[in-house]
Amino acid sequence: TGQGQMITVVTEKYCLHIDAGGDRAVPIKGLYTFCKNKTQHLHLTHYDWDHMGYIQKLRRLDPPLCLAEPFPTLPRKKQKILRGLSICPQEKNSQYPSTRPKKRKLLSVFTPEVFKENWSRAYVLNNDFLISGDAPWAQEKELWPRLKKFKINYFVLGHHGSRTSTHSEFLKSLTDVKQAFVSARKKRYGHPHRQTLERLRKRGIPLISTEDFGNIHLTLL
Repeated sequence: TGQGQMITVVTEKYCLHIDAGGDRAVPIKGLYTFCKNKTQHLHLTHYDWDHMGYIQKLRRLDPPLCLAEPFPTLPRKKQKILRGLSICPQEKNSQYPSTRPKKRKLLSVFTPEVFKENWSRAYVLNNDFLISGDAPWAQEKELWPRLKKFKINYFVLGHHGSRTSTHSEFLKSLTDVKQAFVSARKKRYGHPHRQTLERLRKRGIPLISTEDFGNIHLTLL
């Protein structure tokens, strides 16, 4: 929602929260309803506030959150917000049941060796939905060969549509994309950047933005 990015994947047994940024418009009551009595796993692409500032609200969920992938190091100011979160059972993280019968795996995770200059974990849902956090061009280049085994049909623009992410060569490598999404507030930061929009236009990729539509709900068929 808005500049903050939070994506919740709701399955029969799980609520997987990928990032936890947001603002007053986050439909937190709806999340409580969707996620009641489900296992709550928190996945964080990186530790910028607009990707983790809503964690305190998510702590109200029942059952309580656990953290799926901890960070090897964390700035002191960010440590407090994660304090008290248990670590999810690792054997379950790679065994989420897919939401589609023909997909064998719900979530694939790619973690950079070092978190630097917006480098982020990348997640692929159902083998075809890419979420790369604020990954810059240099990280996107490293991701290209690792994504070849997937048929990416949908993805969220890197770094809220900043011109330093979603490189034209990266788009060229995503040959099966049908739809892009962006979590951005244009009036505040100028996202998505006009250069990024031009790259999408050249590739014929339509874009849905929280700037125009608010909270976006998708049903995966």
